[in-house]
Amino acid sequence: MADQMADDGKFFVLPEGDLSALVAALIDAGPVYGPIAKSRQSGIPEDKPFWVYGRLTAPEELALHFDVTIMPPKKLFYPAEEPVIEYDFSGWGRALLHPEPFVVFGVHPYDLAAIGQLDKIFNDRFPDAHYLARRQNSVLVGIDPKRVAPRSFWASMDAAASANFDLMLTDIGAGSFALYVVEVGSDKGAALLRRHAPNIGRAGEGELAARDEVRRAIRAESLRHGLKFDCYQLPKLLPRVMDSIVWDEKARTCYSCGTCNLVCPTCYCFDLRDEAHLSMNGGYRMRRWDGCQLEDFAKTEACNFRPLKVGRYRHRLLRKGQFIYERYGDIACVGCGRCSTQCLPDIADPQDVYNRLYGEATARGLL
Repeated sequence: MADQMADDGKFFVLPEGDLSALVAALIDAGPVYGPIAKSRQSGIPEDKPFWVYGRLTAPEELALHFDVTIMPPKKLFYPAEEPVIEYDFSGWGRALLHPEPFVVFGVHPYDLAAIGQLDKIFNDRFPDAHYLARRQNSVLVGIDPKRVAPRSFWASMDAAASANFDLMLTDIGAGSFALYVVEVGSDKGAALLRRHAPNIGRAGEGELAARDEVRRAIRAESLRHGLKFDCYQLPKLLPRVMDSIVWDEKARTCYSCGTCNLVCPTCYCFDLRDEAHLSMNGGYRMRRWDGCQLEDFAKTEACNFRPLKVGRYRHRLLRKGQFIYERYGDIACVGCGRCSTQCLPDIADPQDVYNRLYGEATARGLL
C-alpha cells in the first residue's frame, strides 16, 4: 500500500470485516470516539434509538448508519465545560492543555464542514491553544450518510461534501453487506492506514462510480426540503428584511433556553469564571459554553444591549447567514437539523425562517 500511496493513489476499498479489524486496532492504540446507539427509556412515545458520540470499547459499538447525533462532535475538541488555567494566589499559574492523540470515527460531511469553521475561528487573531491542541492531535475519519434525518437539509447549505478529513468512508455495499470506499485526505490518514490496514486494496473505476452514485442519491434525498434559493444569497437577503414580522412571530414563543446554541455544531461562544479551591489558596479558571439566546448573554454592568427575545432570536439567524460569512466566507448553518429537532416550541428551524424571509423579500421587491 505504501507504493500505491506514493503513486498518488488515495482511493481504497475496505470490506466490513476489515473495517472492524481496523477499528479494533485503533481502539487498542488509543482513544477512539464514534457514534453509539442509545435506547430511550421505556414508556417514552416512539421508543427508538438515538445516537451520541462516545468512547468506543469494541468495534461492535460503532453505529455508522446513523442519521444525525444529538450533540455534534464539536464537544470532543471544545468541551461544554473545562478548566483552562490552574493558579494559586502567589502568582503561579499554568494552562491546562490536552494534547493526547485520539481518533473520531464516523463524522458526516456537514459536521466536518462545521469543524472546519471552528478551525478558522479558534485560530483567528488570538489562537485558542486548548482547542488547537486537541485538533492537532486528532484524526478525523468521515463517512457519507446512508440516511437523512427528518429535519436535516445539509445539501442545500453546501455541506454535502467536505475536504476537512484525514480519511473519508463511503458505504457502496448492498443490503446488509457493507463495502467501503476509503479516500485519503491527509498524511495523518495515510499513516493510519499504513499502520493498521497494510493490506488494503486500491479502489477501481467501478467502485468509484458506485461511490459517486451513493453520494448523488443521498444528496437528492437531502434536497427534498431545505432552502428554496442559493444559500450564498443569505448575506444579501438578511440585511434587507430586518423589519420583517417573521422575527416577532417566531420569537414570541421562544423560551430563551439556549438549546439551539448548545446543539449547534458551529456555535462557539463561552463564558469564563474563576472557581477557588476550598483551601482558598488557588483555583481554576473554568470555560463553559454560553449562548446568544440566553437572557443574560448580552448583559453588562451598564445595560443589557439585547434585552428582548426578538433581538436575540434575530441575532442567531443573522450570525448563521450573514456575520460569519462576512468574516470567514462560510455560511454558519450546515443544515444538520439539530436545533429544530430539539426546540420545544419548534421555532428554531433556520430553513423555515430563511425561506419565509426570502419569499417576503421577493414579494416586496427587495432582491
